[in-house]
Amino acid sequence: MSLKFIDEIKREEENQSLSIPAKRLKEKLEPINSKVEEMTKRWFWELLQNASDYNDDVKVKLTLDNNKITFSHSGKPFRTLDVLNLISPDSGKDGDEIDMKDNIGKFGSGLISTHVLSSIIEVEGIVKKNDEDKHYKFKILLDRSNPGNKSFLQNSIKKTKLELRNNHHLSEYKKGTFQTHFSYLLNKPFNQIDGKKAAIEGINYLITILPYTLCFMRKVLSVEIINNADEFNKFSSFKLIFQSQNDNIITFKKIMDNEIELIDMFYLSYDKVSTAIQIKNNNAVAFPDNMSKLFCGLPLIGTEKVGLPIILNSLNYQPSTERHNIELSPNDSLNRKICEEGVELFDKLIKILLSNKTGNLYNIAYVRKTFNGTEPSKIWFKNKLVKSFISKILNLSLLVNVKGNNIPLKNAKIPFIDDEHMERFYGVANCFASLKLPEKSSFEAWHKAIDFNLIPSIKYSFENFLSEVVLTSQIDTFSLHNSSNTMEWLKDVFSLITDVEPNLFNKYKIFPNQNKVLCEREFIYFNDDMPEKLIDINNSINKEIMENTLLHSDFNDFKDYLPVGSSRGLKFICNRIDESFKNAYAKNDGSPDTFIEPLRKLFKWYNDSDLKVKELKDLFKWFSTKRAVLFLETFNETERDMALNIAQSGKMRALSKLADSSITIEQLSELSNKAHLIESVLLALQEEIDDKTFADKETGKIGEKLVYEDLKNKFPEYQGYKVIWSSKELNERRFDFEILYQESTKYYIDAKTTIRGLSNSDSVPFFMRKSQWSFIQSNEAQKKYLLARVFLQNKSHQVNYLSINLKNL
Repeated sequence: MSLKFIDEIKREEENQSLSIPAKRLKEKLEPINSKVEEMTKRWFWELLQNASDYNDDVKVKLTLDNNKITFSHSGKPFRTLDVLNLISPDSGKDGDEIDMKDNIGKFGSGLISTHVLSSIIEVEGIVKKNDEDKHYKFKILLDRSNPGNKSFLQNSIKKTKLELRNNHHLSEYKKGTFQTHFSYLLNKPFNQIDGKKAAIEGINYLITILPYTLCFMRKVLSVEIINNADEFNKFSSFKLIFQSQNDNIITFKKIMDNEIELIDMFYLSYDKVSTAIQIKNNNAVAFPDNMSKLFCGLPLIGTEKVGLPIILNSLNYQPSTERHNIELSPNDSLNRKICEEGVELFDKLIKILLSNKTGNLYNIAYVRKTFNGTEPSKIWFKNKLVKSFISKILNLSLLVNVKGNNIPLKNAKIPFIDDEHMERFYGVANCFASLKLPEKSSFEAWHKAIDFNLIPSIKYSFENFLSEVVLTSQIDTFSLHNSSNTMEWLKDVFSLITDVEPNLFNKYKIFPNQNKVLCEREFIYFNDDMPEKLIDINNSINKEIMENTLLHSDFNDFKDYLPVGSSRGLKFICNRIDESFKNAYAKNDGSPDTFIEPLRKLFKWYNDSDLKVKELKDLFKWFSTKRAVLFLETFNETERDMALNIAQSGKMRALSKLADSSITIEQLSELSNKAHLIESVLLALQEEIDDKTFADKETGKIGEKLVYEDLKNKFPEYQGYKVIWSSKELNERRFDFEILYQESTKYYIDAKTTIRGLSNSDSVPFFMRKSQWSFIQSNEAQKKYLLARVFLQNKSHQVNYLSINLKNL
């Protein structure tokens, strides 16, 4: 047999043995470019999976250099089969000699996704010989720089296996130390993918969700990142360490740039499913925006938008091959069962948190019908799973209302309006329905958490609010929270209506009348300065309450929203009263007996009115012509005799004023019985002069102005004088004016003004304050204090000056 032929057989056998691994490798490498975003988030978790598998506990370290990232872990040594599987993926997956029960990576795609960082991976570690207790250190290069070329990949696999055979040596395995390393050469990009960018984004992502992940990967004791690279400038060092577990609380210590933070994670499991949320200051912390909602130990990248309120983790899930989702079709009964267990897990979680008085539970009430599986999976998720979660959410007391009490969400109302008016709507609704609304600090969070299409029953629209407001028509019976002024609150409601939708005024019975009762728009009128006394007369003659149809004066600013022609003014009320008296008079056969009181009120208003006679005649056409007759008809025979006596006495005007005063009938009768004493009383009153009558503030101001003008004439500036109005300019109380001559005080002058004339000056006292009297007696005022006497009833308004020369005794 030819040796050359034998060599060819060996070569073909070797090529054949490498063909299938190369083909598989090519098939897994090719999609990387189309899934860069997904692979950017996944590369670290694939490495963490390898660290976690086959180990009881492990520590992880990530070292960042400018052109290299190195992932290291403290796990057990490789087996020979493990190393070969790195070189030729799936080479050992078909064996059943490995117990994979609790291993996360049993559905994984190996290290393929980590090539998003680099086309070349350096692997360095310790391998244990299967049948001997010997350890060998090895270092190999995984080169995928030409992923679309099958021949290249075959040669790469062949070359790496040869390297493994030739490049190993005996070494000591040191338990718990970092002897396994995966290094990625960032200057060797895979298919022109920016490996540095993928590394940075992946690290930012892993730091965000690492505490959640480690709750489900209990084998991982710590993850450390050492930053030696210029590009990674957010921190220089990071470490997350498992600290302790106390009941349901798992505590991690986070150390970033020497700053220490303890992170408490609430962990709960039920049957085959578990979950975790962060708790801070006894409040549930919102999930990060990019958090996967489904975990199979590791996050299922691609489930970030799945509409679940909490994370559902299970090692029993049967995820897709690329581990980016699970399916929930009728054939995926196990996945369905686990998700249904997740509903019960959620129920238990909320009840425990409520018993612990944990706040901010809106952070775990987010439910949406979004799911990124096949159509059958989406249908089951929306119609079965989402409805089950919503049922729990509605019946659990998740929401804290304005009063600080937890209430079931089904009893709550979440204000819903456009963003522009949201805060104002919450303000008025909060006062009105405080027991149903979330507290202000959580309102926006609840609004974001709820999909009102899924839970329409708790949607509190502006129209829902108005419908409830008008159910209570009497404003004074409203019980408002944090609002002592109901009318001001209602004005805020009105203002909001005008900005949101003015047509709502047509739909709701909400206009308040003057008796604070809500009325329909069509039956309310604007009071355009109708006098109250005329309204009272109208009510008396017509046996009605006009205030019930008049807009409350506090709401006059909204009169333009009433129908056209809804304004009622003086002409309307006068014409209405005039017509009413005319009809009543005719109905009563020309006698006012049935409306004497309103008629007397009308006479008084008519007589006291400032309107001109012509205007009154136009406003009261009938009454004006019948006024004299009606006046006499209001008197009985005795009253007519009295009126005649008054008219003949010549005292009618004076007695009319007396009648208009506040003197009661009893007091007036007493005076009439003692008429002989009235003259004495008047004389006594003339002697009782007070400051208010004869020297009031207004009188004083007039007098001071006259004195000031007179002093300016007597002491002109061009002669070196200066007149200072001290009481006005300096708030001086001891005197009104100071006269300076060449900066020295010549006079202090105080104006004394009364309303009687000079001829009566001997009987008109004036008043001096205590401060003035004290100042007159001081040395400073000696021979300088003058009184300026002013009599306002004197036509010439003469000012006389009197010198005060008091000396201390």
